[in-house]
Amino acid sequence: MGLMTLIAGKPVNLLNTYWPFILTAITANSLKAGLYIFIFRQFFRGIPKEVEEAAYVDGAGIGRTFSRIMLPNAIPSMVTVMLFSFVWQWNDSFYTTTYLTSSKVMSTQLSSLPYNLAQQVTDGAASQADPFYLSMIQDTGILLAILPLIIIYLFVQRYFVESVERTGIVG
Repeated sequence: MGLMTLIAGKPVNLLNTYWPFILTAITANSLKAGLYIFIFRQFFRGIPKEVEEAAYVDGAGIGRTFSRIMLPNAIPSMVTVMLFSFVWQWNDSFYTTTYLTSSKVMSTQLSSLPYNLAQQVTDGAASQADPFYLSMIQDTGILLAILPLIIIYLFVQRYFVESVERTGIVG
């Protein structure tokens, strides 16, 4: 974080904060960045060249063509990449355990392990707790962990289906 030291003037501690996740999501800095580039490449290859040429004939420059023609057409691919990025960040356990060392800021998936959950619910009396009750609590925790993903998918389903549908169109 030498750049952060230059900007802030002092060393910045990013452990136990959500800033590492925000920075990696904004910059698409991960192993999945190649997939995102491939999704955008295939999408922009599918847009006919005549659309771009028509914008040039109408007097639009490169910037205006990109901002007024290409970006509005690329909304389905942007939503797909955003959805993939959010799901992978949400379900990631490697970076989560690397950046978040305190259990107070740990993700729901990692803190809902049966042993930890049993200790939290029964306050240390895990051996006396009913296994059916612990199973219900664990299933509720899992449902609450995937609930944001379901809600986001319900809102972006139209764009996601449109982007998948457009991948089959050639020409």
